[in-house]
Amino acid sequence: LPEGFESDRIHAAGVIVADYSHHHSHWTSERSLSQWLMEQGVPGLYGIDTRLLTKKIRERGALKAKIEFEPSYVSAGANDV
Repeated sequence: LPEGFESDRIHAAGVIVADYSHHHSHWTSERSLSQWLMEQGVPGLYGIDTRLLTKKIRERGALKAKIEFEPSYVSAGANDV
């Protein structure tokens, strides 16, 4: 991709992934995905069966959903991810 091709901010309202690597190793990375999401105020979950989630969305159509975290959980584990 040409330099400057990427957006300067995240456009997703939330991120859900099946697996997350706690060690980022790309030579151009300046921070982890977790750090970037926290800086942008975007919630993220990992360890979710994304195949099952996709199946439910296909069967039922778009679903209203909300990702919430307990304030104590976020502040206690924010630096671990």
